Amino acid sequence: MSLLTVEDLHVHFVTRGLDNRVRVARALNGVSFEIEEGEVLGVVGETGAGKSLTALALLGMLRPPAVVAAGRIRFEGRELAALDSGAPDHIRGTRLTLIPQSPHTSLDPLSRIGEQLVRMQREHGRVSRADALRRARGMLDEVHIPAPEQRLKAWPHQLSGGMAQRVLIAMALINRPRLVIADEPTTGLDVTVQAAVLDTLRELVRAHAMSALIITHDLGIVAHYCDRVAVMFAGSIIEQGPTRAVFRGQRHPYTRALVASTPKRIAERGYGQVGGTPPDLYALPAGCLYRDRCAMAAEICVTTPPVVRFEHAHAARCHFSAQLPPP
Repeated sequence: MSLLTVEDLHVHFVTRGLDNRVRVARALNGVSFEIEEGEVLGVVGETGAGKSLTALALLGMLRPPAVVAAGRIRFEGRELAALDSGAPDHIRGTRLTLIPQSPHTSLDPLSRIGEQLVRMQREHGRVSRADALRRARGMLDEVHIPAPEQRLKAWPHQLSGGMAQRVLIAMALINRPRLVIADEPTTGLDVTVQAAVLDTLRELVRAHAMSALIITHDLGIVAHYCDRVAVMFAGSIIEQGPTRAVFRGQRHPYTRALVASTPKRIAERGYGQVGGTPPDLYALPAGCLYRDRCAMAAEICVTTPPVVRFEHAHAARCHFSAQLPPP
């Protein structure tokens, strides 16, 4: 059963130039995907592809000049309309939560850790301070922070990067949401700490029967922690499906280029680079947005490519998806 359904989501940035003319950047262009109950979906793509913007749109956290121009979002069977004006507080922070990037800039530097965890609970539900503090201590224990009683009294600047990230996970999960969105949750952490933080997140998501959307540029994270993957390029999802199916048989040239650029593939085959630059969002070309960077581009690519569907709910948006040889 689908917990979250996104259909044809469009987000524009509407600004005025020095000549006072209105300019529109089409940042998201028809994004569609689903997240099932208990599923972990990974969203990957290069910088500027629209990954974090998609998360902000889902959470109702867009701010001008960004606007939702079109699309539908259903969460728990309920239509969430006009999310650009702000999702209801009883949904955001309780049923649908965010683990942001950069833990030290996301935590309130003027409040102790315990106070921030208590505030997160009391702003979204009726709970006594004593119960909230008790739950906060238990949540720090669940995210494997040593000496949780002591850490409740700590200030954010007293925590390491890994510990601060665990506190953000605790804050996001303390109200037992149905869906947690993790936006580059290991940015700035060393490799061993990244693995430990992601292991903790996966452990808690499974233990509490939650779903998760993990936004990352790291294909290794998707391979190890996600059930399904959606690949974004220039504000569109160009391929999605079960992680194993997509990684073993990429059906879009861009996905193939991404996989070929991973350190493992470079070591095996001695190459790997996604050439070119992203298209101008203020002047997106007609047809396939990847065609100027694609070795397979042909005359037909000036027309909008169809979504080609394969086994196991694997789909790609490319004129040549069915013709690509095995990677």
